[in-house]
Amino acid sequence: MSIQEAASRRDFTINAILQDPLDGNIIDPCQGLHHLNSRELQVVNTNTFKDDSLRVLRAAQLSSRYQLKITSDTKILCQEIDLTDIPKERIWNEVKKLLLLSPRPSLGFEYLLELRVVEQLFPMLYELQSSLIGENPYPMKSGWDYVLTSLDRGKMFTEELSEPEKISVLLSIVGTRLSNDSLTRFLDALGFYAYQGYQLRTQIILLSKIHLLPYKIFHQLQKQEVSTFALRRIARITDLKLVICLSKALYLGDSEEMLTWLEEKSDSAKKLLSPILRGHHILKMGMTPGPKVGKLLRQIHEHQIDEKVKNFVEAQQLAKSLLCKRVSSDS
Repeated sequence: MSIQEAASRRDFTINAILQDPLDGNIIDPCQGLHHLNSRELQVVNTNTFKDDSLRVLRAAQLSSRYQLKITSDTKILCQEIDLTDIPKERIWNEVKKLLLLSPRPSLGFEYLLELRVVEQLFPMLYELQSSLIGENPYPMKSGWDYVLTSLDRGKMFTEELSEPEKISVLLSIVGTRLSNDSLTRFLDALGFYAYQGYQLRTQIILLSKIHLLPYKIFHQLQKQEVSTFALRRIARITDLKLVICLSKALYLGDSEEMLTWLEEKSDSAKKLLSPILRGHHILKMGMTPGPKVGKLLRQIHEHQIDEKVKNFVEAQQLAKSLLCKRVSSDS
């Protein structure tokens, strides 16, 4: 096949640029350099482009990733393509690239909407455009605009996280504006459960559900309606650094003061999660190995989280007391 023919089978002109490995000369049969310099994403061949419908998602992903404008004729072509034949794992791969590699994921999601990807593959997100929010602590805007603004903010605050952690925070931003059923259907459409050994789906659902808890705890503390142990309850079920990143991205009412409090308290909350007593401590007290040891340790840990037990001596005393009660009840 000639260079011209091979290049004409590529998806976009910027992907049809070649370089001679011997002399280093650039070969550009489809004007890819022109479009690259113009920051445009232009389809190469309108006839062969439709051979792979995934190219529509790639258009959104590449435009977001490299800050490109999709040309009008490319948009029209993408809008005409049926996307229902794309395997879920390929859909997920493009969405993952959009989230991880784009400095502005909102741009990619806007193109997913404009190119009819949302309409065909993620109808539960399509409904967010007409979903108005404005009740405290949310800002007054549509659910769709709120998600897009929060996604871009989320990128700024997740740079230090691992890939699975970044994805869990960013997708939970979307999940905050969806019902439980819609979030489940959205994750089903992406077709994943775990990623790099990380229970991604479970984490996204959890973070989406509890995203308002830090805000509520902070404001209830001002009224002295709860104590700080409520935050430690959150730390037991998920990593507080993810909760902090999510809270920063969402920018809820009174965020600055609440986020300062959340970051200050998170370190002490995490320290209290490490159990003071371990299994070998209980066995030294004469207890027989078995499930009852674990049950006793959980009881002691609950007291520790509630700050009813603050050191090793107090934990030992509580363990001896619970053991005595158990012996008495058994006899």
